[in-house]
Amino acid sequence: MPVKIVVRALIRILWAQIGTRREIRERYGIRGNACDDCITSYFCLPRALVQERREIELEESSFL
Repeated sequence: MPVKIVVRALIRILWAQIGTRREIRERYGIRGNACDDCITSYFCLPRALVQERREIELEESSFL
């Protein structure tokens, strides 16, 4: 039973991460697709999070 809870939680985190990457790409006009978002988020979540943070920082600083 606890394994199912952990797996479901990981799936929800992954699903949310894929959605966040899509929103960032759309907002800032970054090339990519859902398949790339899924693969990046699944296989290297920490890298994906750092990449998103850096992209947002770069885009936001360009508006100043």
